[in-house]
Amino acid sequence: MLRYLIIISSVAFCFAGCTHVETYVAQKLTAPLRLQLDNLPDSRQDYYLEVLIRCSVPITDSIKLKLHSLHVETESIIGDICTAQATADGIKAATNLDYIENIDLSQKRNLNGL
Repeated sequence: MLRYLIIISSVAFCFAGCTHVETYVAQKLTAPLRLQLDNLPDSRQDYYLEVLIRCSVPITDSIKLKLHSLHVETESIIGDICTAQATADGIKAATNLDYIENIDLSQKRNLNGL
């Protein structure tokens, strides 16, 4: 009996450890980001992407903590916009938050040409 209990709890633990996000709000992602996420192999779901996030409210510490719990690490924050590094699953999970309006791939720009 104890052996079955151990096997069942091991299986439950394995499923609890899986955090792959199946449902997300695709309309909150720009087309280039959706394309990148769709082409990312399952083995690279933990790879961090540079993104730009726009919220419907100013980004507070509680929003930063929630995003952090989803593996979205905020960097520069100005009002309701922030840059972040995020996993594919973190990006998808963030789209389910009401205050997230849009997520885009961050674009690096050469500022020497100004």
